[in-house]
Amino acid sequence: MQRFVSFLVELGGVKGTLAVGLAWAAHLDLFSSFSLDVRDVGIAVGLAIPILIVDAVLMAPDWSEAPHMAALNSAMQAAPGDPAAGGVSVPAAAGAAAAPQDAGAWAQFVEAAAMFQTIKVRANPAMGLSAVQESALIIVGHIADEMLARGVILGWGSLWVRDRLYEADSLTFWSDQTNEQAAPWFALAVILAIEIARKWKSLSRSMTVQAAVVGKDKITGRTKVTPIDKDRLDDVASQPAVARTLNSTSPERLAAIQAQVSAARQRAASVAQMDSLRSLLDWMAYGSAFILGHGNLCGPVVASTLTDALFSSYQRKGAARLAARQRARVESATAELRAKMNAVAGLGQDAAAPGVVEDGSKSETGQPGEQETKDDS
Repeated sequence: MQRFVSFLVELGGVKGTLAVGLAWAAHLDLFSSFSLDVRDVGIAVGLAIPILIVDAVLMAPDWSEAPHMAALNSAMQAAPGDPAAGGVSVPAAAGAAAAPQDAGAWAQFVEAAAMFQTIKVRANPAMGLSAVQESALIIVGHIADEMLARGVILGWGSLWVRDRLYEADSLTFWSDQTNEQAAPWFALAVILAIEIARKWKSLSRSMTVQAAVVGKDKITGRTKVTPIDKDRLDDVASQPAVARTLNSTSPERLAAIQAQVSAARQRAASVAQMDSLRSLLDWMAYGSAFILGHGNLCGPVVASTLTDALFSSYQRKGAARLAARQRARVESATAELRAKMNAVAGLGQDAAAPGVVEDGSKSETGQPGEQETKDDS
């Protein structure tokens, strides 16, 4: 219950308060922007159909069980890495890195979709809550989100663009009504351009590999990862310990590590592209619904709540699949361990059992000298 209340305050209270404060500063009336109009809601849901399709394609199937992913996982598990070489296996790394290039665009999509699905399933902060509690968080959260994103940002941006259009001498041939109608679309285009630039910067960052040094903290003794600047790469590579490691590593292993890093970078970029696509679709769909609804926030709230509720159901289904696979791995490992223990116990019983005499007959057990006593009698 405490987590539910904290999420409720974070998603609804903080964003909602911020939206109301900014709206008051911009002289906007957010509460009058809510009007339950069936037409506006229908337009918003219709514009959200591309988002529903993208979510269904990326989240509904179990991409980790696709034939390509099964073959890739088998190849990765077939040749475990050498601990002395950092746990990197040359055949497995080379196969994992070459798979996207050899198998084509479909293989790249399957790997990226499986990675995207796993990230989104594990990133659900409300996974430990009940479905009813998560539904309440979705509703409250999207009311606050739409008030801030569409009501304040797009609403104030539309007013600002409208004033600039009135002031522009080159657009004096436009009527006042045209300015009123065009201003929101100009504002939405500017917001989309900013979002694209921001996502492109994030995508470029995801394609960058950061070098780092792994060592122990001198005070705590814990493992510490220290990033290395590009200017210090030559200095670090010239250190005796690093130089010995590089010289002792075979060229094949270095090539496999480089290929593995390249493949991981490519998958991370594909996941970032999928995430960026969904974010842009959100702004296009809900922003257009807000404009076509003449500033009515009810349509975007209903549509975004619907899409997020379905996305949450995909996350919960994916979490159940992950838990089932985890249980299967634990049961398999337990069965294997039990079989080994039984085999060891069987060997112990065989070692403690009576021996076999040379003529094939079993020796008699008993007190020492018992067989001789019987023969004498």
